[in-house]
Amino acid sequence: MGDVLSQTKDVDPHLLDPFQLNADEGQDKVVSVKEAIANNVRPGMAIHFSKEAGGLIRELSRQFWGTHPDFTFIAYIVVNHSLVPIYGRLAKKLIASNCTHIYPSPGPIKIIQQLYKQKEIQIENWSLCSLQQRLMAGAMGVGFMPTRSIIGSSMAKENQGSFMEIDDPFNTNGKVGILSALQPDVSFIHGWAADRNGNTILLGPYDESLWGPRASRNGVIVTVEKLVSTEFIRQHSHLVKIPGSMVKSVSVAPFGAHPWGLGNHGLPEIDAYKEDYDFMNTMRRASDSPVSFDAFVKEWVLEPSSHEDYLHKLGEQRLNHLQELGKPRAWEEEIKKATISLDETFTTSEMMVVAAARQIQAKVRLHGYQAILAGAGASALAAWLAYYLFKAHGEGVELMMGAGLAGYAPRPGEPVITSTVHFPAARMLTDSTDMYSVIVGGANNRCISSLGAAQIDKYGNINTTRVGNFYLMGSGGGNDAGASQETIAIVRQLKERFVDKVDYITTPGQRVKTLVSQLGIFEKLDNNEFTLTAVLPGRPLVSIAERIEIVKKNCGWNLRVADNVQGISPPMAKELELLRLLDSDRFFIAD
Repeated sequence: MGDVLSQTKDVDPHLLDPFQLNADEGQDKVVSVKEAIANNVRPGMAIHFSKEAGGLIRELSRQFWGTHPDFTFIAYIVVNHSLVPIYGRLAKKLIASNCTHIYPSPGPIKIIQQLYKQKEIQIENWSLCSLQQRLMAGAMGVGFMPTRSIIGSSMAKENQGSFMEIDDPFNTNGKVGILSALQPDVSFIHGWAADRNGNTILLGPYDESLWGPRASRNGVIVTVEKLVSTEFIRQHSHLVKIPGSMVKSVSVAPFGAHPWGLGNHGLPEIDAYKEDYDFMNTMRRASDSPVSFDAFVKEWVLEPSSHEDYLHKLGEQRLNHLQELGKPRAWEEEIKKATISLDETFTTSEMMVVAAARQIQAKVRLHGYQAILAGAGASALAAWLAYYLFKAHGEGVELMMGAGLAGYAPRPGEPVITSTVHFPAARMLTDSTDMYSVIVGGANNRCISSLGAAQIDKYGNINTTRVGNFYLMGSGGGNDAGASQETIAIVRQLKERFVDKVDYITTPGQRVKTLVSQLGIFEKLDNNEFTLTAVLPGRPLVSIAERIEIVKKNCGWNLRVADNVQGISPPMAKELELLRLLDSDRFFIAD
């Protein structure tokens, strides 16, 4: 035995050659954006895309324009350039949770409303979380996924072929929803960086960008800001969310998310850029009529023959400016340019947001809620104002945003909740499934949600999806936010919005405990129906009794009125100052 051991020797360095890591590894999948679409997309496909995949969507539109490929589009949100192939009748069906303009405020898209009314497009409505859970089931190959989402909503009824409620097999007293798996044929994703093999870096918040690619039968078509070495990928492997084995092709497309922004939180090697709000606004105005949108599509999609031509048309000066605005502290210089009124005269919208923020504060203190889920528009401002008022008093509460921001501090002058400006101020970046199924709506949540509505009824049911055959915007995360411990609704009051029964239940009203309008505060006291408990001051100032009559006149149901209706005090100077800083352009606080 000793003789055998004595024959050992040092390892020859050449024997280690097979174990050395190469700077670049794997199949080279780099092609142009044009080749990526031509090689991998066929008529009849179900195509998933993230909202940042603008470069791929424009190229898809160019190559299939004037044909009828009968695509099915799968997306959390249909907005910006994804309107183009829909307008061009390239898709026969949308499987989506939201079709909405984003800037300057959320709003319906007239083009989609018209196509839907004329039955030229089918829309299969899901909440943000339920759609991602269907894709998750597809990725895992399990056939179905249990869920708490959409139970009790109109989505549950109209999607009976893909959703059902069953007895929980492990809880004899419980019910659970199950969702059928969904698998796209191919997925379009824009990432920050990838190597030539397709190992792709995505940065949080991931929103809807994870499960669609992972579920796609034929893989992922990737565009990226920058091509990097495999060595770089290894150094940043914790940021790689799509492995090369799932990727069909990689294309370099700087500013490929435009007009969306792209933050570089955690990856300073890649230049960030802010959302191009001017472009979004131009597109929004153009989409109001077929004539103007035809001109827009021709100018910005069909005439530029490539992604490079599109960037050339945008111009170097514009792109550089977006990069300057994308720097982490650029918001400080921008807000210094803003002017805010110090006038104590308030608008009814300001009073509504302030009253809602006070309600949120009271409920957090009463019930010990630890987090606030901020919706969009006025409901976001109410949550944000409550957060900063808590902060001013040294009280801690976490702010959440459905796309995947947790513990964030919204930046002043930027009331658009999806803006990349808010990302660096978050303490956790995750995806929408994690946010809605666990943090906001999970078994251990201690969260209150703040939501808006197109319609709301006396039981608190919220509608943001459809009135008759008139399509609104869809659920987005609204249905999922309703699974928090409690929800407060902030809705401008008109008789046609405060209805006896909503046309469509997007968010069931069981946990919608409080409703705040510009006229009053409504609470569920001893039953499931709202009672008017307080009135807000308006212009001109009138008595509480007169104010009650105004509220009743603008309510579409036989309103219950509390015996002792309170008068709410006007906004304090600090409340107005914070609110006007948060919405310095007065998108939501002007009447």
